[in-house]
Amino acid sequence: MLDVPQDSSVTKLSVQEWADKIQNEGLSSFTETAQRISEIAACDDADLNELSKLIMRDAGMATKVLQASNSAFRMRKGKVSTVSHALVMLGVEEVKHICLASSFVDGLLQGSENQELIDEMSRTFHAATQSRLLALRRGDRRTEEVFIGALMASLGPLAFWRVGGEVALELKQRYESANKPFEVIERDFLGFALSELSDELARRWNLHQFMPKRDSEDRTECLRAIEVHYSTRLARYLARGWDDELVKELIAEMRSSLGLSEHAVLSVLTTAANETREAAMAFHLPEPSTLIPPPLAESSGSSAPISEVQDGEDEPKPFQAIDPDPLYQLKVLREISTLMQGRGELTSIIVKVLDGIYQGIGMDRVVFALLGDDRTTLTSRLALGASRNSFQSRFRFLLKDDEKNIFTYSSHHPAAIWYAKQQHELSSHMGERILRVIGSGDFFLAPLLVNGRWLGVFYADRRVSKRELDQESFDAFNQFVFQAIFAFSQNGGKFG
Repeated sequence: MLDVPQDSSVTKLSVQEWADKIQNEGLSSFTETAQRISEIAACDDADLNELSKLIMRDAGMATKVLQASNSAFRMRKGKVSTVSHALVMLGVEEVKHICLASSFVDGLLQGSENQELIDEMSRTFHAATQSRLLALRRGDRRTEEVFIGALMASLGPLAFWRVGGEVALELKQRYESANKPFEVIERDFLGFALSELSDELARRWNLHQFMPKRDSEDRTECLRAIEVHYSTRLARYLARGWDDELVKELIAEMRSSLGLSEHAVLSVLTTAANETREAAMAFHLPEPSTLIPPPLAESSGSSAPISEVQDGEDEPKPFQAIDPDPLYQLKVLREISTLMQGRGELTSIIVKVLDGIYQGIGMDRVVFALLGDDRTTLTSRLALGASRNSFQSRFRFLLKDDEKNIFTYSSHHPAAIWYAKQQHELSSHMGERILRVIGSGDFFLAPLLVNGRWLGVFYADRRVSKRELDQESFDAFNQFVFQAIFAFSQNGGKFG
């Protein structure tokens, strides 16, 4: 049901008059939300206490911060139970952007049961997720800013669906009946594109600071604007299906503008289709499955979902692997250093280490496993990557004194193992149970040795994508493991 009945004369309103109407009739309360967003953005990055207090003044926002922090969308492992813990685990900037997204959603959806508005919000999150992943692939160090920029770029369509009434309904019908770009339909019917309404509202609500400018002298900001532009358009078209000609044309334009291969673009789009579902859950949005067609790999006839691997089976194709990202590695190493200087929780540091190995080095599966108190079992405590939950649950090994295995071997050899380089020597240590869990192929393995005492291992591979390991990746793996060992030493070797 649409919020405000209209007559067709409203279509004659200019973009400025529509903005007046939105402010005066439908979204006057959003002005307060806009001010709150600006207040959050203005928080001093170094002042954790002030940001924590600001969040705690709003129970709903505090709840969303915790839920989003613990969601799969954040690619973290380990329960976050307090806002302060979230600030340490994720960092001030990431929590700030969760708050911004939360305010954005609440301010626009509050009190409305308009299904078109809810659907538009789902498309907006899809666009934001695509933008973030494109920025991540490019090596942008502030991908969450790109995510927020894409949210703000959809202010116009969202506000229009909130107050548009019968005019909005008629526009929807024109979308469905005309096989034209949405921007053309909007200009023919309204006299302007809804993206222009986004710009006008952002200016009035002082939110333009979040929207990257395509004409900026800063090349990074230009690239962000291009990513947001194409992601926003594509998210609105995708309900037509991957095979729609306009969708294909838009993907081709995106490839050309961003200088990416077809594989690179499709990899991002497929990953985004999956990740959007997780983002929607984190922010209490309905499942957007009807708006986003199944990812390309799922449309190919494969019965297994992406990343889901069964024992003894080959991996489904294609697997959306993460490319090595040296800039992201440096970012995570800096965050680890900051945590250690502030005596941060060991769990937070180990999560950062795994994130650096997974996203920074570009591994498929990463596991941190600890030796049990009885020193006879090795059990995964944290994991990231493909089939994370199932792989972590299976990564549990009984260590027998009279049986060779790669893990006990590593406990007696401080140096990290690059299996392919030592396969002749180590193949006899790869028992049937180990092969059944991790499969055949190359991997990195490093013992966690603290003051001469073996506590566990770090494991990483690219077996799912079948990409080769290299010296640069091995060196980076060693660097992250060293940080973990140092953190354990500072903490007296105690975890959890």
